[in-house]
Order: sequence, then structure tokens, then C-alpha cells
Amino acid sequence: MASLINNAFRDIGILQNLRKRIPMIFDIVDVKKFPWVPPLFMLINPSTLERSSMKKITTQKTRSAWVEYHWGDELDTLTASGSTGGFVLPFAGLASGSKKPFSRVTTISYLNFLNVLDIYRSNGAVYDDYGAIVEYGNVRMFYDLTYYVGYFSDFSFTDSETHPYRFDIDFTFRVQRTLTTLSPGSPI
Repeated sequence: MASLINNAFRDIGILQNLRKRIPMIFDIVDVKKFPWVPPLFMLINPSTLERSSMKKITTQKTRSAWVEYHWGDELDTLTASGSTGGFVLPFAGLASGSKKPFSRVTTISYLNFLNVLDIYRSNGAVYDDYGAIVEYGNVRMFYDLTYYVGYFSDFSFTDSETHPYRFDIDFTFRVQRTLTTLSPGSPI
């Protein structure tokens, strides 16, 4: 039986098509008690992703003049905006209401959004059954053949009446470490 919703990653095993279909991936790393947390694949990549770098400079007034201190680089910042996948139920269509069997909270896109929201809220922390933090890890983001390790500093989403079947999301990610895996022109 044919599926009504096509899977964007059905060719993920074919390395030649992998470069065109690599999604943004989040996972939690540097955690010793839980060595592997399953990665979270974004259903839709962000529409914009901007990287910015700044120098850390402070000035101080002394008795005779102003003194400027150069401390090096601030953490790089990734600012992204985009949207979630459409709230579509298989064999039922678009879902925007709150009546249970056809509610948007039962769609794959909504559950994926909640997982991204949980990663933002925990920011790499691992909790026990009582809500106490057991261990701190880092959030790792993979996008465009590059790993970014750091933390979220801001995350917001908008549920607008012009787009009732998806959320618009914006986030800011502070980068502590960067690892580029492959250059854009190299074969996989």
C-alpha cells in the first residue's frame, strides 16, 4: 500500500543523494551516565541560518585616559529561523483543531517540535526521576557537514492564524566548538 506522506529520507542509504537530503540534527553529547541519546532529525531545515563572530573588547577610564582591553573572541552565534513540518495526519489530512483523533498534537511534526523544545529546555542537562540535574552535557547540532557543540540561548515559536498547520520557529545557538567534517566540494 502506498503511503500518503512521502519520506524525505527514503534514500538516506545512497551516499550520492545524501548530500542533498541531510537534515539538521540535534543530539546531546559529553554525558557519561547516558553515553548515547538518540539524535533528533529536524523534518524541515531552517530557511535562514546566520553565523556571527565578535571580538570581546572592554574599555575602562583611568586617571589620564581610556584603556581598551582586547580579550579575544566571543562565542560564535548561530541564528536560525524556519518552520515545523505541516501538521498532517496519515489518511486524514491537515489537522489544526483540538478534537482528539484529528488534533495536531497527534501528528509527527508536532511531536518532533516538542522534542526540539525539550532539547532547548534541558540544554544538555540530564535529569533524574525527581527532576534534579544528574549531569550536564552539551547540545550538538549537525548542519551543512559541520558539527556545532554548544547551547541554546534563545528559542521562540509562533502559532499564527495565517499558517494554522505549522509553527514558525526562531532560535539562537551559542557555539563552543566547531568541527567541519567535509569540505563542500569533496566526495562523501
